[in-house]
Amino acid sequence: MEGLDLSKIPMDLIMNIINIVILFVIVRFLAYKPVKKFLDARKKRLEDEKAAAESKAGEAQAMCEEYEKKLSEVEAARAEAVRAGEKEGQQRADELVRSAKKDADRLLSDAKQAIAAKEAESAESMRDSVVELSVSIASKVIGRNINDEDNKRLAREFFDEEADKIK
Repeated sequence: MEGLDLSKIPMDLIMNIINIVILFVIVRFLAYKPVKKFLDARKKRLEDEKAAAESKAGEAQAMCEEYEKKLSEVEAARAEAVRAGEKEGQQRADELVRSAKKDADRLLSDAKQAIAAKEAESAESMRDSVVELSVSIASKVIGRNINDEDNKRLAREFFDEEADKIK
């Protein structure tokens, strides 16, 4: 067997080990360190992005809470404005009702006074008519004309006495 020389095996084995060590050192410096550096940088960038995203999420959460707080304040202010509007409307309605009632009472009082004045005027007119009619009848019955003023005075006294009795 010519191709197999056993005396060269230890030397070939040593050479292969040296080649592997050299290849390892070359690969380590040329490939491993840059790849590790790239992977470390990528890992750091991902961690930074994750931290930034968490920070943004925290800010968004804080803004959301702030907006919810403002929304509740606005809602409370709106509810207060509605209550104030309702109260003001009720006060205005009460004021209008009081004013209308006062106007109605005044109109009723004026109407009662006008009616009383008309009644008094009508009663006076009727009294005068009755007095004249009585004088006319009395002068025809008596046959002579008594003084007109005396007749009117007597009739008025009579009617005043009758009015006092009625009251």
